[in-house]
Amino acid sequence: MNTPTETSVACAPPVRRAARTLPVLGALALAAAFALATPAGASAQAGAGARTLAFERGGAVWVASADGSAARRVAEGVDPAVSPDGSRVAYTRDTSPANGVVRHIAVADVAGRTSRVMASVPGDNACAPAWSPDGATLLVNVYFEKGWGVGVVNADDSGFRWLFRPDPKGRSWWGAAFAPDGASVFCQDLDEIARFTLDGRKAWSAPASALFPTAGLNSGARLSPSPDGKQVLVDVDMDEDVAMKDWDGPPPAVFAVDLATRTARRLTPKGAFVWEPAWLDASAFLAIAIGPNDKEPSVVRVPFAGGAPALLVKSAGCPTISSPK
Repeated sequence: MNTPTETSVACAPPVRRAARTLPVLGALALAAAFALATPAGASAQAGAGARTLAFERGGAVWVASADGSAARRVAEGVDPAVSPDGSRVAYTRDTSPANGVVRHIAVADVAGRTSRVMASVPGDNACAPAWSPDGATLLVNVYFEKGWGVGVVNADDSGFRWLFRPDPKGRSWWGAAFAPDGASVFCQDLDEIARFTLDGRKAWSAPASALFPTAGLNSGARLSPSPDGKQVLVDVDMDEDVAMKDWDGPPPAVFAVDLATRTARRLTPKGAFVWEPAWLDASAFLAIAIGPNDKEPSVVRVPFAGGAPALLVKSAGCPTISSPK
């Protein structure tokens, strides 16, 4: 079982990251890994319409068209989450001094490039915002009173309340994401993936050991529910002998969890380093991946039917996309 590190309890949920400088994939990984395709133009935008893509690059929040074109910087920060209508981006604003942690949730207006910090979120260490389907509220991870909790706050910076109060003993829920109904939330506690109503009642759950017998969750795993509410994408740490020099952690893979059958289907092959999934449409999902000769991860579009992913944005991470219009 994966457990949060000592640093994560005091500072932040650990997020799976590659080393600062990523090497070229070795021959073993190349044999089974995806080869990143060149930008796929119209095919990369299938079903996307005029949607807005948000991502992080170099400690800043960026937005672009759904195919990765017309990218522009919006604000200093990480963990970007674009609103369903594409007009705003919530993100983590880090102003930490050398000897501490100071991070707040901020919301930037995409058109005006203005930004404001959410003052109603308690404490000085919050991260990982996620929008409700109607764009009215946000889920946030908050470190407060010696524990991590999950809060709900209105997008206008009012009405903060705890969905899960901070637990000083260390049990916390991670990766919180609204279900498409807007009335429930998916999250995981390293041991199980669960669905909760907004009053904290558990409505569905499945043990990680049954879903992923040869893998494990970490507290940085991303959950991305399908638009029809029948599946959830999640990235996990695989227990596989896939060597990559300087890689920080086990090899990642993306799975789709079927809620009705409580089973999981692997979507990315052994040797393909793909993580941070975000549901795009019925044909594909977004993620970040490393391909041959890459030194940093890039945002890609991965077909559910298999085949090489399309490269959307080089040297970028944490992709989210607005809803279809």
